[in-house]
Amino acid sequence: MANRTSSDDRPAGEQVEIPLDERIAHTTHALWNAVQDTLTFPEDVHPRGLGPRATRAVHAGSVALLLLFAVGWSWAIADVRADVGDPSTRGGRAERALPVTARLVSGIVAPSGTALSYLMVAATAAAAPPRGLSGKLAAAIQAPGARLPTASLPHGAGYVLAADSAPAAPVHPIGIASPPAGVWRLAVALGDLVRPLDDFRVITLRPLAERRKGRMGQYVVGTWPSEYEARKGYRTPDGLIEVTPANQHTPLSEHFTLRDFLTKGQADVWPKYLLIDTRLVDKLELVMSELQRQGIRTEGVVVMSGFRTPQYNVAGGDPRGRAQYSRHVYGDAADVFIDNDGNGVMDDLDGDGRSTLADARLILRAVERVEQQHPSLVGGTGLYAAASGHGPFVHIDTRGSVARWIEGASE
Repeated sequence: MANRTSSDDRPAGEQVEIPLDERIAHTTHALWNAVQDTLTFPEDVHPRGLGPRATRAVHAGSVALLLLFAVGWSWAIADVRADVGDPSTRGGRAERALPVTARLVSGIVAPSGTALSYLMVAATAAAAPPRGLSGKLAAAIQAPGARLPTASLPHGAGYVLAADSAPAAPVHPIGIASPPAGVWRLAVALGDLVRPLDDFRVITLRPLAERRKGRMGQYVVGTWPSEYEARKGYRTPDGLIEVTPANQHTPLSEHFTLRDFLTKGQADVWPKYLLIDTRLVDKLELVMSELQRQGIRTEGVVVMSGFRTPQYNVAGGDPRGRAQYSRHVYGDAADVFIDNDGNGVMDDLDGDGRSTLADARLILRAVERVEQQHPSLVGGTGLYAAASGHGPFVHIDTRGSVARWIEGASE
C-alpha cells in the first residue's frame, strides 16, 4: 500500500487502479461476511425442534452447500473466460461445456460487453417489419432511395440488410445509405451483433430511369399511358422489381411469391421486371383468410394474371378486355381463382358439382367483407365466366374506389 496515493493527495477526478489480488481478497471477505450474517441464527433462537448441536450442524451444512454453488459457478466463469480471452483455446473446453451454460457465461464475460447478447434478444423480439393488415406479408418493397422505419426498435439497435444468399454479411445500414436494387434479407444489428429475420425480405426497385427504348436490359416493358397523358389515380412507377431465376420464388406473403405476378411471355428473357403493390398482396391474403373462415381451402390459389407490362397489355396474347388504363399495368390488380385439385380451373366452391360463376361469387362475398373491415383496401372486383381457354375467375384490385362488374355471364 506504500506506493498508492491517498485520496486526499489525489488530483480531483483521478481514479486509482486497485490491484486484482486486492479486489479478489476484498470481494471474498465481503462475501464470507454476508454468508455468515445470512445463515447464522440469533444465539438465543434455534429452529423449532433443533437443539444447539443440531443447529450448528444445519449452519455448517448450509454454508457448505452455498460454497459448493459458489465454487462451481466461479469455476465455470473462469473456464469459459479462458476460452473467450484466448482464441487459441477455443474449440476445447468451451465446446465441452453445457451449451446453455457456455452461452450464458460467455455472454457475461465476452469482450463485446455483458448485456449485448441479452439486448439482442430483446431487440429481435421488438423488431416489427411491416406485415400488413393481414399479418402475412413477408416482404417490403422500396422505391429507389427510400428507407425503412426503425421506430419499433429499441435505442441503439437498427436494421441492416444482407445479400439474400449470404445472411451473415450485413451491408448498407438502413437510415445511413439506401440499398441498391435487389432482394435483401432484413436483419437487426446491435453493436457488433447481427441477427437476420429469416422470414422477411426487403426488395428495392430498379429505377425506371434505366429503361432504354422501352426495355429494361433485354426485357421489353413498353411505356405507361400515364407518361403521356396524366390521369387521376394512375401514377407512372418509379421503378420495377428485377426478378432473376435465383430470386423468382421469393415469398411476398404466405400464399404468394414474386413469380406468381410475372407478366406472361418473354419466357427465355432474364432478368424479368415486375411491378406489384403490397397492398394488393395484403388484400388477397385477407380474402384467403375470409374464405378459410367459411371452410374453403385456399392453398391452391392461382394468379391467372398479375402484372402486365404496358407492351403486353396492348399487344401480347388476346387483348380483349384489356383497357388502356388497366390496373394490371400499375401493379395493383390480379385475376385469381381457387384450384386446390390442380385441374387448371376454378374449384366447385359452392358444392353444386360444377365450376361456374356462382363459385366466383363466393370470392366476391369474401372481398366485400374484407373491404367493409378495411376501407383502405377498397377497389374493383370483376367476375368472369368460363370461356375458351379458362374457367371462371375473379379480378381484384386496390384502386381506391369501389367498382363491380360481370363479364361473360349467361345466367
